[in-house]
Amino acid sequence: VRANFAVENERTYIMQNVCALASDSDVVVRKSAFECLVKIAEVYYDCLDMYMNVIYQLTIQAIKQDEEVVALQAIEFWSTIAEEELSLEVETTKDGENSKLKRFVHIALDHLCPVIFDCLMQQEELQDDDTWNKSTAAGSCLDLLSECAPAKIIERVVPFVEKNIADQTNWRAREAAIMAFGSILEGPSPMVLNPLIEKALPVMLTILQHDESLAVRDTAAWTVGRVCHVSKTQVTRYLKGLVGSLLHALKDEPQVAKNVCWAIHNLGELYEDDIDSQEGTLSPYLEQLIVAVLEATLRPDADESGLRPAAYETLSVLIQYMPEGNINIVERCVPLLIERLESTVNNPGLTADDLAANAESQGLLSGALSIATQRLKAPGIVQHADRMMTCYLQILNQGGGKSASVSEEVIMAIGTLADVLEGEFLKYVEAVMPILLAGLQAWDQYQVCSVAVGVIGDVCRAIEKLFTPFAEQTIGLVLAALGNNDLDKSVSS
Repeated sequence: VRANFAVENERTYIMQNVCALASDSDVVVRKSAFECLVKIAEVYYDCLDMYMNVIYQLTIQAIKQDEEVVALQAIEFWSTIAEEELSLEVETTKDGENSKLKRFVHIALDHLCPVIFDCLMQQEELQDDDTWNKSTAAGSCLDLLSECAPAKIIERVVPFVEKNIADQTNWRAREAAIMAFGSILEGPSPMVLNPLIEKALPVMLTILQHDESLAVRDTAAWTVGRVCHVSKTQVTRYLKGLVGSLLHALKDEPQVAKNVCWAIHNLGELYEDDIDSQEGTLSPYLEQLIVAVLEATLRPDADESGLRPAAYETLSVLIQYMPEGNINIVERCVPLLIERLESTVNNPGLTADDLAANAESQGLLSGALSIATQRLKAPGIVQHADRMMTCYLQILNQGGGKSASVSEEVIMAIGTLADVLEGEFLKYVEAVMPILLAGLQAWDQYQVCSVAVGVIGDVCRAIEKLFTPFAEQTIGLVLAALGNNDLDKSVSS
């Protein structure tokens, strides 16, 4: 096909036929035709100039009027165009010119935005993170359009938000307005965004706490999370109220609480520069946040909507970027995390579903303890090392909960402990090395194999010459792994 697209007459023949099929009476044919247009946009963007008027009409009509399976592909066409133009922006020359960049998004935006806004308001009653429909596709597309044309998008989105965000008679209008605002936060410059966020954030926090619609509160939590990612200025300005709203919303339904966890996660990362300080911007709120996140992991409904992993990952981020002056909070967390890990090891008689949840908790707790180990270093962690290693070894000897990802997390936690304890790790080596060497032979689980290689290196550096008794067998297994053609290449590299 590439050779055909290089010849204008042949290219035009192909495009005419594909465009004709986009209006076929058979929905399957129309869907396939738009899938072809998506692929053409991805591969032959620079050849589309003379066909865009027709494609524009076809996509707008499909988004407005066609079956959802066809409309989704029409939306995907514009998402793909935006992605291609973003990629070409990166390649733009110093004088701001790029002959390949056609700026189709800028040209179409005035007419495309109203159609996208209409799609945003076609939500399902109970959609979640896995839902893919016209509404969610439109949100994803708007995100890309805003990165592609940040200045123009503001002019179109702000009036839509202002018109719909206070519509108390229609939850779909409120949710669409919040989604539209959240979707454009990665595009415009901070200078443009900050005044908008200053005005919008208090409204979002009120909605997050009090709106009667679960879908609206859920999207508000997601939007606040995006604000916490992009606007340190406004987050700092409203920090006390923001933290209070997040703590309140963390008790909401699991899907809302999960997005609240993500917002707190972003909040922790936002102030990462405070890590070496005696007191950081978040210091007055850290203990409250950590207690609330730990409580969220124990909710009876924490298995729903991915809340438990989101909460533990948020805990890890808060620990990772904790200001040095607040490190005593981490010291108090560690015994609690170890106690929880011990309870997952000594937990007989679980059902299959319970075993899966138990294994997930083992991986998450091991990951959090690994981060805590890095922060506390030897003086703060040595007193807990025996209990930690006992848990880690029990989990691995039980097959890592029969989960490669759990084994991976636990082995990495052992590596972190070895790195921190250095010579004091020697007493665990006899028990650890058989497991690490077994991991080195887990060629069918290349991530475990890769982690085992790294942790053996950590152990070797920790105990130095005392590694000698294990060196011959380790080298033999490493060479065998390198000579195995079935082992993923990422391990050998």
